[in-house]
Amino acid sequence: MPKAMLNVDKCQPEQCANGVCAARKDCPTKAIYQEEPLDMPVIDPFRCRGCTKCMNGCPMRAFYFV
Repeated sequence: MPKAMLNVDKCQPEQCANGVCAARKDCPTKAIYQEEPLDMPVIDPFRCRGCTKCMNGCPMRAFYFV
């Protein structure tokens, strides 16, 4: 099953509303989290089901799948 990965070179949390990763709200398993707004998002590979919804939610297109 493919898993989400984050391209940290493309990710810019400051471009998302209030510094909160826009893809987080699209993840049905809550696999994407941030410690604080403006922090780089982290993906929990055990929660990710490879649905690709985060790809559509990220305005920077920083998510990809392997």
